[in-house]
Amino acid sequence: MEPGAARVGHGAAAAGWLVRVMVPPQGLELDNLTLMHAARDAVDCPEQLELLLDRVPRPRRISRAVRAAGLPLLSGVDLAYHLLWKGALLFDPGHLLTPATTVWRAAGPGVPA
Repeated sequence: MEPGAARVGHGAAAAGWLVRVMVPPQGLELDNLTLMHAARDAVDCPEQLELLLDRVPRPRRISRAVRAAGLPLLSGVDLAYHLLWKGALLFDPGHLLTPATTVWRAAGPGVPA
């Protein structure tokens, strides 16, 4: 352990904290995070976000939800990625995020849209 890391470890232990080294995302995880991050700041369109979210009452492909909401495919996919970034929609992160990805609503009230 490097001297600086040892000091951080001792200080954290004295404060009752647990320090862990996290491995940066790579591969598929990094690709998916990059796509969602690019859509994190969706255009100010809360009505479209709610409309899209309402079209996912059960697991559904992103492209089908976008079509059901009557939104243009490209902007609708961006809105879906934004909802994934916010945690209002979920997907299996073990698969590449595409318009064909199956998504579902996050459980619980107060999930941000």
